[in-house]
Amino acid sequence: MIYPWHGAPRAQTISPGRIERVAREQGLEPAVLRAVWEIEASGGCYRADGSLQRRFEPHKFPRELWPEIGFAPRPGEAPWRAALRLSSDAMLQRAYSLDPRAALMATSWGAFQIMGVNHAEAGFSTVFEMVARMAEDPDTHLDAFLTFCHRRRLLPMLQARDWLDFARVYNGPANAQVYAAKLAAAYEKYSRVTPPAQSAQPVPASVPALRSLWQVLLDAFRAVVQYLRGQRA
Repeated sequence: MIYPWHGAPRAQTISPGRIERVAREQGLEPAVLRAVWEIEASGGCYRADGSLQRRFEPHKFPRELWPEIGFAPRPGEAPWRAALRLSSDAMLQRAYSLDPRAALMATSWGAFQIMGVNHAEAGFSTVFEMVARMAEDPDTHLDAFLTFCHRRRLLPMLQARDWLDFARVYNGPANAQVYAAKLAAAYEKYSRVTPPAQSAQPVPASVPALRSLWQVLLDAFRAVVQYLRGQRA
């Protein structure tokens, strides 16, 4: 079976220049976007085989189909915790064979791990469109994330580096403190990195220009002095 998360991406990652440009346009530090990207998908858009970064969330799949995909939380175990322990690509494939739309909706996709169920808020008409476009174009990952942030009013939190409130909305309240701490640490790492565009600036050729300006001013001063002497004579 050919799965929609197996595409032919035109590039393997989002270019650093685009991250810098888009961050400035949104009033964000580039380190903020890089921090979220690292925590969500280890700074990648695609896996080694070229397929889309993804994580199946079986507890979001229809409960009546859990037995058929092999998802069985232990007695008293929260389903989301069981998902951390049991989720696998094989489980996603079984889910997709049973209900393709539900499987895609119950999976986090791409560089920023946007849940399929949130495809509309990320700017797509269907979850199939979201997965297909992300599988082909890494820039779509960043565009989808920013669209989602606009619609969920998350940008002010990112601009203020309010990691905890962002974590509660973006990743859910269950593990917000831990998620926020990871974001803060990743941000500190990237904020210490000098942007490539500023790392090797050439020495400005300003000395000759300053000398030329000084020469013009000196010549003008001499002309004024000569004029004044002529007036006195």
